[in-house]
This record gives sequence, C-alpha cells and structure tokens, in this order.
Amino acid sequence: MGWPKQASDRLCLLGALIVALGTILLAGTLWAGSFPLRLAVLPLVLLLPCGLLVRGCLQADREGAADAQAGSNLAAVAMIACVASAYALTFTPGSVPDETSHYRVSYVYANLITPGFGPCTMRAQDCEFLKNMRSTVKWERFEQMDQASLLCENSQPIEHDLLLYQPLWGNDPEERGLAYMVSTCPAYLKVGSTLGLLVGRACGLGPLPCFMLGRLGNMAFCCLLIGAALNIAPMGREAMVAVCLLPMSVHEIGSLSYDGPILAIALISLALLLRAITRKDLLGRGELAQMCASLLLLGPCKMVYAPLSCLALFIPSSRFERRGHEALLKVLLVAMPFVGIALFRWDKLSALLLGTPAEEAGALDRRMNDYGHFYTLRGLLEDVPHMLRMFAATIRARGLFWVRTMVGGRLAHLQRNLSHFQLVPYLYLLLLLVALPSTSRPRPPAPGLFDVSCTILFAATVFCVLLGEALIWTFDTETLVQGVQGRYFIPALPLLLLPLTCMRPIKPQVHDLLALVFAGADVAYLIHVFVCLAG
Repeated sequence: MGWPKQASDRLCLLGALIVALGTILLAGTLWAGSFPLRLAVLPLVLLLPCGLLVRGCLQADREGAADAQAGSNLAAVAMIACVASAYALTFTPGSVPDETSHYRVSYVYANLITPGFGPCTMRAQDCEFLKNMRSTVKWERFEQMDQASLLCENSQPIEHDLLLYQPLWGNDPEERGLAYMVSTCPAYLKVGSTLGLLVGRACGLGPLPCFMLGRLGNMAFCCLLIGAALNIAPMGREAMVAVCLLPMSVHEIGSLSYDGPILAIALISLALLLRAITRKDLLGRGELAQMCASLLLLGPCKMVYAPLSCLALFIPSSRFERRGHEALLKVLLVAMPFVGIALFRWDKLSALLLGTPAEEAGALDRRMNDYGHFYTLRGLLEDVPHMLRMFAATIRARGLFWVRTMVGGRLAHLQRNLSHFQLVPYLYLLLLLVALPSTSRPRPPAPGLFDVSCTILFAATVFCVLLGEALIWTFDTETLVQGVQGRYFIPALPLLLLPLTCMRPIKPQVHDLLALVFAGADVAYLIHVFVCLAG
C-alpha cells in the first residue's frame, strides 16, 4: 500500500484527512464546551467512513475495478449505518413520525414469538414507557433519557389491551386487533426492530435500552438490504446512496418506523430490475424469481410504489427465448406488486375498490378527532376533471412543503427550529452531486426513452400518493388532498435521479468524498437539533 499516483486520488485522500481532523477538532470543542457529552460524541461517528475512504484512496492503484466498487459500496453502507445510529441513539422515543404505533407493532410481533407472552401482554415498565411516549421533542426529555434505568426491575408480563386495540395511524372500527395490525404492517417489515426488542427483553434490559436496540436492529436490517442493493445494481448506485443519506432517510432508518425497510426493499427491486435491463444473456429462473419476490414484497408495503415494476418493460427482447415468453413474463413482473397486495392486504384493496358496508350504511369515517365521508374511488372516477383539479391545486399549495420535508426540513417535529437552518438548501445540492455517476452506465435499450420513462414513473408515484391519501385521509367536502408527506416520495426518488447516470462519470474516490461530506452535513444537522433545544 503506497501513496496514490493519480492527482485525483491524492486530492480525495487529503479531503478525507481534513474531514477526519475537523471531526476530531469539532468533537473536542463541543466536549470542552457547556454541551452534554453525547453532543461531543456525535461527530466521531464519521471516523469509520473516513478511515474506509482513506483506505480506498491508498489502494486505488492496486485493486481491480470490482474490488474498488465493493470497497466503495462498503464505505457508503458504513456512512449510512454510522449516521443512522447517531440519529437512533439521539432522538427521544416517539419523535420519528408514527413511531409510537411502530413500537406497538414491533412489540406485538415480539410477543408472538416469546414464550409466556400473549399478543396483549407487556412488562409493567414497558406499559408506563408506552404511556409516556410523546412525539414532541424537548430538552427535558433528553435529560429523562439520561436518567433511565439500564435494567428492568419487573419482567413479569401483564395484560395491556391498549397495545393491540388502541387506534394506530389508521382506524380499526371493527376492533379486529391482531388481524388489523398484521394486515396494516406485514411482519417482514419489522424483522430488525422485533429482533432488537427480543434481545433487549431477553437480557432483562429496561424499556429505553430495549427501545434503542429495536431502533438499532431496524437500522442493521435496512443497511443489510441497502448493501445488497448497491452490490446488485449495475447503474444508479450513486443515486441510491444519495437518497439514503438524506437526513429524513437516516432519521427513518435509525428508528422503529417501517419506512426504512420499505426504502430498502424498493432499492432492491430497482437494482434487480436495472440488472435485468442491462444484462445480455438469457433471463434465468433464479433472476426472474428474485425480481418477482422483491416486487411481491414491495406491493403490500405501500401500494403507491407499484409503478416501479413498470421498468420491467425495458428488459431487452434478446433476454427471452421466445416472443410469447417475453410478453407473459413482463406482464407477470408488472403485476407482482398487485399480487402481493391481493395476498397480504386484500381487505384494504377491496375496501378501496368496492367500498365498505359502513359506507353503504351512511356511517361517518374518522380522521383523528374529525368525522366525515372520505372520497371513494367510484366518486373520483365519475368526476375525473374535479379529481385532477384537486390534485393540481394540492401540488401548487403544498409542493414546496413536500420538497422541503422530503430532505428533512421537518425532522422530528422540529419544523420551527429546522426550517430556517442555513444548511437545508445545500442538501439539495449535495443530493445532486452524490447522485452523479462514478462509473460508465451500461447502455439500456432506448436510453432516451428510458430516462424519460423514469421521470414519468416518479410522476405516476406522486399521482398514486395523492390518490391514496384522497381515499383514506381526505373528506369529500375538502378541495385539497390531506395527509400527504414529503417522506412518502423518498423510495421513488432514485427514479428521478437515474437520468443523471448518462452524464460523464466522476472519479469513484471523489464520489465517496462527496458522500462523506453529505454524512457530515447529516451530523451537523443533528448537532443543530441540540443547539436549538439547548438555546
């Protein structure tokens, strides 16, 4: 291992060393100041990805292209994991969107595979922990985290009906309990968080350590899937890394939310489809099975991401033995998300398509503390011009809000403090820079049409999000769609960035350095949260 010969590698090595030195100096400054110790530890999470980038620069001349790409992917996953872990261990319980409900779902799944626990049982301390969980973030709550006990004083499970029957993010008017919870959140989305809670309870840890282990388990599960997606994708890896490094993305990955696993599954589906589009050999059964499985699991996560499967139409005809096989298999791939929806969420799908008995009886729909009649699919299709005008008006009124919150401008309900943070506008620039290609793009069939179609599929996802929220969260007396949040567009955002892959590639080490700067911006964002709260 010697000093890199190329000037670009030497420049990136110098940049990595500067970032590492700046990280240490920032940590030392915070440590010597009046802020708590955890604030000084936050910048140090960048030292691991800094070390990996330095190693990559020093070995750039000796490693082959495949090894260099694997090292770049490892560095990217390390950045995501380190920053997400910092977010996971920093934010107070329940501060991530819908995290209280996600905690309950993970706890119920942990109960189902733990001897002696029923679906509605909790440890007494966990019951009190759930009762006190709040979405608001205040400095006092951080101080309470410091005072939390490491071990659980009483592990005896007790009955707690609110765990299962209290309304989640939606309504369960028929009080189906477990059936509703499982259909709303498939078990495969909660693998990491459930295992984290299981390990914490098995070790006799208190409610807060168990909660944090659930977050870290979810983070590890997400990073494992994201790493697989980066290794599979023949193009667009940089766009995937850029999306995963958004503050909102690492905020979700380092939480109990299922939005992190949904993003990871979407990236795996996209990577498998891109590989199928760019390869030249015949399509094998194993490759077809992988695409079908990923798209099957993507559909029940959130139906709005089904348009991603339409990329299967770009798989070259040369990869199929016969023309009939091509048509059949492409239709199969496009339909797989809908097959998954029918298998896992048939009740939801039938309610949207056919209506519910409550609608026929004239019963009112509930949205938090408000009551009314939601829009129905039949009603929207009977007046398509009204639907399109409502969607257009919603985009005009709230489009900028979605763009700002998609990157993290409304992190942990701190929108008043963070919306004026001067770093936020630069997140868009970092997103575009990190999404620039670092390798030559394999040529897909009809490259121009492919790039245009990716943009159209992103627009189709936006339309599906608006349609979905109109059906489940908007009263028919309202003229704007309610409930749409910027984070809903993150899993489809790589589609919007894929056309950048046609540009001239930058050096891989330069891309890794830009990603490291992005990770540093995430840490600065996190420190700003403390500064706002402490001030």
